[in-house]
Amino acid sequence: MSACRNCSTYYRQLQNDAPWHQRVSRPLNLLVLLIGCGLIVQYHQGNTHIASVPWETLALVMFLGVMLAFIRPWQFVPRSLPVWSFVPIGGVASAFMDSFLVLVILASMNLSGSDEDLFMFRVFVTLSALIGGLLTYFGEVYALPIALMYGMREWYSMLWIAPPVVVFLYMLTRDAMHLNVAPACAAPRGGRNGTGEAHECALTSHPWERPGDRPWMILKLVEFAAFIGLLLVFKDPLLLTGIMLAYYAVWGHGMSAFSVWKFESEQDVLLLLVTIGVWAFALQPALVFVADVHGLLLLLPALINTVAVAVVYPATGNVYLDITMVSITVGVTPAASLVGLIVFKGFKEWKRYTKRAFPYVARWAALSAVWCAVFSVPVVQDMYYGATGFERPVLLESHAAH
Repeated sequence: MSACRNCSTYYRQLQNDAPWHQRVSRPLNLLVLLIGCGLIVQYHQGNTHIASVPWETLALVMFLGVMLAFIRPWQFVPRSLPVWSFVPIGGVASAFMDSFLVLVILASMNLSGSDEDLFMFRVFVTLSALIGGLLTYFGEVYALPIALMYGMREWYSMLWIAPPVVVFLYMLTRDAMHLNVAPACAAPRGGRNGTGEAHECALTSHPWERPGDRPWMILKLVEFAAFIGLLLVFKDPLLLTGIMLAYYAVWGHGMSAFSVWKFESEQDVLLLLVTIGVWAFALQPALVFVADVHGLLLLLPALINTVAVAVVYPATGNVYLDITMVSITVGVTPAASLVGLIVFKGFKEWKRYTKRAFPYVARWAALSAVWCAVFSVPVVQDMYYGATGFERPVLLESHAAH
């Protein structure tokens, strides 16, 4: 048993009711350590490179899902922040955590307000995450396959789209500030006593507010930053999976990492596999349509599921156009993204979301289309890449449209 019974929640989690030497020596923990070390050795032998874009997408989604589920970085956000701030926070965080962070934010927040304001808050956070994730090449599953087709695996690969993303997040945040939404234990504007003073929210203590938990929260922040940094440096999801498994096994948490890996495989990766599988086998005519049609007609199947279309997307050779097109479709209907399917349930909410989100999707379409037109001009590209020294994205020959 741990000698420190009353010190901190995270300390008890790390101890896991057993001292370190007992946790490390458990057979399953040693097996996870061997698996992690094996993946690292395979990387050094050059055997972890994934030539297939769909499989590399799945491997990267799996690594990010396990890392985020184990580190739980959403706990780092202070609860004292105003509700509207979760709109820009969700957008920026989705660049590193994928838009599944939206689900965690919405699930962990108990809000009060009118039905319309609460629904619009969900719309704002969802759109913010779906578009904000474009700031990195791995931030959004629907853009990741296209980025890999062009060999875009650098930290700066998606900076070209940052200006319209920032403007769009500002638009969402500005409108979110006018929503009459507050934590359920606090009064909306004006307070309940009519004095104009809001009641304080009696939430359970946050990890940052418990001194004993702060060192472990800092450790989790360092872990998160380290894993993201290693991903940007090595660009190999299998290597990163090996490092992650070996690291947690050294801590004595190999069994926990394995359990999370299994859960994420069943929930996230299999969901993506089923989605792609339905398109590949049950909707073969739709795949033929996607493969033979270019331009605006590609928006039609993408409205059904943008992720599946992105995996089989016939790249045009203009990455700015390709990314812009799929980013426009992902927010039109809830069915276009996995996040929309989970956040908005039932036909009534789908219909309501489509109506409420359309003005903002139209704004993003206008912003991104204008920016795409400007950035597609060769002179503008020469100025941008010449001034920054960044490598230009080049479509891999195997993914060129025929």
